[in-house]
Amino acid sequence: MKTLILYTTTYGLTKTMAEKLAEKITGDVDCINLMNQTQVDLKAYKHLIFGGSIYMGQIQKKMKQFCTENEREILEHPVSLFLCCGVNENFKTNLENAFPKRIIDHSKNKVSFGGLLNTDQMKFMHKTITKLMVKSSEKEGKALPKPNLDAIEGLAETLNADIA
Repeated sequence: MKTLILYTTTYGLTKTMAEKLAEKITGDVDCINLMNQTQVDLKAYKHLIFGGSIYMGQIQKKMKQFCTENEREILEHPVSLFLCCGVNENFKTNLENAFPKRIIDHSKNKVSFGGLLNTDQMKFMHKTITKLMVKSSEKEGKALPKPNLDAIEGLAETLNADIA
């Protein structure tokens, strides 16, 4: 059974996490960045996994648009969703802003893979906003976001049990 991981990324963390997930899933897995390839034949896959990063509460427009335009076909498959987001307390809200409600309701797995504030790759404005957020978090004693590799492991185990 073929699995598709379709993702969008801004600074690369989602790509890294999607590739790590792909390595842990049993069987044939394609990992496609929707930012580079917008034509995808969903009928070629049994399982669909969608993921993206959250910035300022929003996922990349290409992911949102793809899911909206292909909702009917997506709902014909087993679906899992993941987000790379820095504030886990906002995961549910971010998920609701990222994907159509019917896809969220249909999806078996909804997982946060954590986040990463990699200012080296950011544009000036994003870097400035991020530095302000970091200062605010430090004042409040909040931990900075970090990738959650255990979440990848957990999702892979769940998916592999379904595939077997």
